[in-house]
Order: sequence, then C-alpha cells, then structure tokens
Amino acid sequence: MAGSRDNDTRFMYNPETGQIASYVFDGICMQALIAQERTEFALLECSDHPRQKFVYDSADQTLRLDEDQTRCITVESETARAGPWVKRQLPLETCDEVDASLKQWTVVAE
Repeated sequence: MAGSRDNDTRFMYNPETGQIASYVFDGICMQALIAQERTEFALLECSDHPRQKFVYDSADQTLRLDEDQTRCITVESETARAGPWVKRQLPLETCDEVDASLKQWTVVAE
C-alpha cells in the first residue's frame, strides 16, 4: 500500500534512465551530493542531473555512479538506532576499496 511504513525504504532502479527512484514517493530520486571529503545521498525531484544516474553491474552486483564508475553505493557495517528501527549509512565509495559484502545489491525486475 502506498505510504505504508513497510515500503518507505524501497527503491526502484530504472536501467533506461539509470535513476534510483522512491517506491512510495512519485517523482523522487536518489542523488549523490558530493563535496570535498564528504558524500551523501538526498532524495530529490527526479531530473537529468548526472548525479542521479547510476549503472548496475550484474557481474559484481554493484550500483556505480554513472559519471565516475570507480565509485559505488555501499552500506556501512555499523547500525544506528532510528526510533524503533535501525539504519545504516549508504556512502559512495571507491569500489575497489570496499569489501564485496558491503557493495553488492540485488536488483529484481518487476
């Protein structure tokens, strides 16, 4: 059900556009915000911005930033409390420097 708490962390990858979009919030995509020594992700209105474009490599199961495919979306091993749930940060890291278990994603075709 749209708006359900069960879906608020679900995303859809579109291989044609390279965008990772929110499952619940129409027109909202993941965008890398890159500053010196720091990278974060934001959920912003979907656009043609190059930092909203990612490439899924099915061979190694990574999601790589299209404009710099040496960098991929990873997940930190440490969790933090987020109310009754837990969360983990999703840094954009140099793929070759991260353990495979922290950079592999399963993309399911609908």
